[in-house]
Amino acid sequence: MKTRRLSQGRIEVYNDRVRIRLQPRPACPTARVTFFLLKSNGYHYSKTVLEIQQPVTIQDIVKLYHALEEKVS
Repeated sequence: MKTRRLSQGRIEVYNDRVRIRLQPRPACPTARVTFFLLKSNGYHYSKTVLEIQQPVTIQDIVKLYHALEEKVS
């Protein structure tokens, strides 16, 4: 998975199937995590937003995604 930094402190990891965004919020005890499941043309067909207790890293979120993906398949 590739990683890039976006504006406002957001971090995004992505590949051809999924895009995951982590948005830490300093004034709030939770961080917003958004999962985009992608079609083959790059547009998303599913969007899921979670509020996760901070501190959390993008590596933790990727591990969570892989664990959920294994459980579903």
